[in-house]
Amino acid sequence: MHSETVKIKLLKNSVGKSREQLNTSILPLFCCVAKGSKVILAPGDRCAVATGIALDLPELLEAVVLPNPVLAEKLGVTVLNSPGTIDPDFKGEIQVILINHGGQEAVFDRGDQIAELRIQAFVRANFEEVLTLSSSARGKKGLGSTGK
Repeated sequence: MHSETVKIKLLKNSVGKSREQLNTSILPLFCCVAKGSKVILAPGDRCAVATGIALDLPELLEAVVLPNPVLAEKLGVTVLNSPGTIDPDFKGEIQVILINHGGQEAVFDRGDQIAELRIQAFVRANFEEVLTLSSSARGKKGLGSTGK
């Protein structure tokens, strides 16, 4: 098993719970609104929610923001741009864009888990513009091309 060190900074608004999970493959992300505040999402609403953490990722690692499966199943709340990607050159506070696809209001208090974070390697692609592409059995067939 290969491991990389990812530096995590707990910001002033952090709830501190991230310390408890630093040796897991998935890092929970918590709602870090001001004390006494809440995030209230009516059905169809979306908003960016502060997590109270920032990362220093090594080159060729990315952090991937994933939905909290319990929120998705019970409330219909998910990460709007799922998966959300945090590139290694971003050093600011991680925010999670939540959307309520459910039929009732969703309320998040400070310290509630809102999403999950996974670290993974990526390949930096070098794009080359060409006039023609190689052929394949599928060709230009796209959405609905299987007939199902």
